[in-house]
Amino acid sequence: FTDFVANGYTTDNGLIAQLNGRVATPPAGSARPGSVYGGYDEPYGSSVELLGKAGYQRHFFGSFNVEFINTRTWLTRVGFDSVEGVDHPFYKGLPRFEFGAAEDRALFDRILQWLDARENGRDVRAGTNETLTPFFVTALTISTHPPFINPETGHANEAEVFHYADRQLARLHRELEQRGFFKNGILLITGDHRSMTPMHAEERERYGDRAFARVPLIAVGGPLPRGAIQGRFQQSDLAPSLAYLTGTQSCRNAGQGTYLRPDPQPAQYTLHVRGDEHGRIDVAFDGGA
Repeated sequence: FTDFVANGYTTDNGLIAQLNGRVATPPAGSARPGSVYGGYDEPYGSSVELLGKAGYQRHFFGSFNVEFINTRTWLTRVGFDSVEGVDHPFYKGLPRFEFGAAEDRALFDRILQWLDARENGRDVRAGTNETLTPFFVTALTISTHPPFINPETGHANEAEVFHYADRQLARLHRELEQRGFFKNGILLITGDHRSMTPMHAEERERYGDRAFARVPLIAVGGPLPRGAIQGRFQQSDLAPSLAYLTGTQSCRNAGQGTYLRPDPQPAQYTLHVRGDEHGRIDVAFDGGA
């Protein structure tokens, strides 16, 4: 996707937008009540709830401490059937990095282990003998978080870390492909927010203020056309996209796009809550901002 944006500037903003389907806009002059997820823990209309209605198992995997900022509690409230963190025995004895996390390689290995056990154990849908229950997995990676420590070398080098992350994602893709995952599966690779580092001059020159919001989105598998997909899309489009894909809902509002379809439909506008100017929200639409 050539023009995909984050709706906020922190990890919790990104999780709220993608999993809850809402843009985390705090009340004027105040922070969100209770916790960083305060006010956004109702599951109604969320990506997680929609898939539950469609009969999907919903699992969250992280190689970090999921108790951090009450993340486990929030993920459970929005509808995940299980929430797994670095306290899982799989990570015992492995090196730890930022947020006490194991590296991305270990996280992907754990997901593949879970997938293989699921296939081998025949987690059979009730009333049938052959069909496995469909599943939705969310995995939050940590290795590309500042201070950008390359797990393979120990070097603090941003470029090295992103090359490492690319290799691990490519390996995950290969492993999924070998398992036949893409016959009926979709892999979405995206970001929670732009890096909390100074803006590069070339970024500003090429994208203007839009650079504060831009994150990658790559989709592998599913009904999407191959190649670059034009149009303005955002994190909060995931919920209506999944609703369209699973047939659980057909309506959407002007601020929602749907991209998991043969003819991706952008929203009429996108929103980004700025991190450099608190209280400012950028609205982008055809012809201006």
